[in-house]
Amino acid sequence: MKTKLLLVAYILITLSCSAQNRFVKTNETCLFDDPIFEIKKEEMVFDNEKYSSILSKKKVFYTDSEQYITRIQTKKIWLTDKKTQLTKKIKYNNSNNIKHLYFYKKHSTNTKIGKEYFFDENGTITKTIDYEKGYNICWAEAISIVKKIAEKDIKKYNINVFYLSRVDLNEFPNSKPKWRVSMNGDEEYNDLDTKFYEIDGITGEFIRTYKVKTIYEE
Repeated sequence: MKTKLLLVAYILITLSCSAQNRFVKTNETCLFDDPIFEIKKEEMVFDNEKYSSILSKKKVFYTDSEQYITRIQTKKIWLTDKKTQLTKKIKYNNSNNIKHLYFYKKHSTNTKIGKEYFFDENGTITKTIDYEKGYNICWAEAISIVKKIAEKDIKKYNINVFYLSRVDLNEFPNSKPKWRVSMNGDEEYNDLDTKFYEIDGITGEFIRTYKVKTIYEE
């Protein structure tokens, strides 16, 4: 059985030059007014009485509504919008009060979207990190731009999953805002070297694409 591995070293295969870099217009909404970005009253406290009997039998369970899939573990809740794939993750302290909350797009758990909140023991916000700081192009616009650039591949390989990463200006304030998008498609596409698309986080310009070489281990 072959196991797919990615080399740490990048194989730079730039398919664009500076003359081709361009802003791709998009009407995508960033959805920051979506209800999932709200901190609701019922989310401020983990309902231990409601969940304890179920969690005593299983470590994790799911609930399914028309709009959301909810994953519940002890002191943790994930709420994922079925349509947008936006996810809210909430952590609670030992007193069942909210401790930590942030947002991301499903399949891109390490790339936080919007704002991240930290709370004290009483559920009062003590710290906020804004991940949109320094970015004019949001997560949805970055994906939309890549969809136009990679339109042929998307149709050919039945691509329907997009992975996001970006330069975090809170951690690297002197860096250039930049999105990095990769994709997941059918078996043929997933056997190819992984291709990444870089998008300027301010102008929306397509910077370049490069591949990470895929090797197989028997």
